[in-house]
Amino acid sequence: MRTLNSFRKDVALSQTELDAINKTISDLEIWPKDLDVSAMRKMERVTFDVVYKTDETKNGVAKLWKGLEGTWTAQNPGGNGYRTKTITPYNEKIQYFNRQGELQGTGNKPISVEF
Repeated sequence: MRTLNSFRKDVALSQTELDAINKTISDLEIWPKDLDVSAMRKMERVTFDVVYKTDETKNGVAKLWKGLEGTWTAQNPGGNGYRTKTITPYNEKIQYFNRQGELQGTGNKPISVEF
């Protein structure tokens, strides 16, 4: 059995609110009467901070990624085929092809951008 209790540091529930929630759950009568819940689980309090996300239309890094995303093709040095480079957020994938268009090799590497 797994139970998750969420608590917020910035907004605490009053004892009256906690009692009302516990009564609502108790009134559901979904647990057997002789069930010892505390013996079945270990409760640990975990506190999460509220995290805010910036608007991506105004975020410089998001705009930079949007401009970088895509696929490019270029001839290999020496003219023995071509390569494609595909950039997605946090990843660069390169594929090497011979003159007949057969895949010869691939590579992936993580990338980052700074604004």
